[in-house]
Amino acid sequence: MSILCKVRKLTQITNFYFIGELFIIHEIIINMRVMFRPEELHWNDIVSELIEGYAYIDHIKSMKERIMHQSNYKAYNPDMVLIKKLQSEFDQSTHNLKILTLGATWCMTCADVKPTLIKIVEAVNSPKLRIFLLGGVKTTMESNEEDYSWAQKSPPEFHNPKFAVDQIPLVYFFDKTGQCLTRIEKYPKNVDIFEEAILKIYQTYLK
Repeated sequence: MSILCKVRKLTQITNFYFIGELFIIHEIIINMRVMFRPEELHWNDIVSELIEGYAYIDHIKSMKERIMHQSNYKAYNPDMVLIKKLQSEFDQSTHNLKILTLGATWCMTCADVKPTLIKIVEAVNSPKLRIFLLGGVKTTMESNEEDYSWAQKSPPEFHNPKFAVDQIPLVYFFDKTGQCLTRIEKYPKNVDIFEEAILKIYQTYLK
């Protein structure tokens, strides 16, 4: 049996049983199939039309989904101590930071993350920090297909291997040359909130 067949078979097994060690195997297989390399991704790889800032929320057609985004936007209060630090960094810097989020309007985690980031960028209020958003995933992320059939009806970025989409939302960070620096998968992992994550990314890659 080929390695590819073994991977496919294991993926099918773990999708059905989804228990104990098999869940770990499933995660390893997913990681084997999709590996993100920021050095290979450039802003020019984006071919879809993006929406900047709060206009993304306004464009949502489903009233239920739009209200969900609007409610999360209103409820989020940025950490003003960190906001002031970000403002200071960008005021003194020649660097720009562009944020790109990939997700879907029906995704509850996306409806939390995207309004949060929009509100943070608005609070920083600097032309050197901008956020662009892209939705449109048409189906769930469940698939056993090597070609990511779940993404074929979605915007091309979702099945472009450079973006390595294996979950949503994904938050990518680009410098002023358009080079991708890093990304956040759903929520920050080593810090508590996005304000702190953005500050850490700035200080790590742009200072």
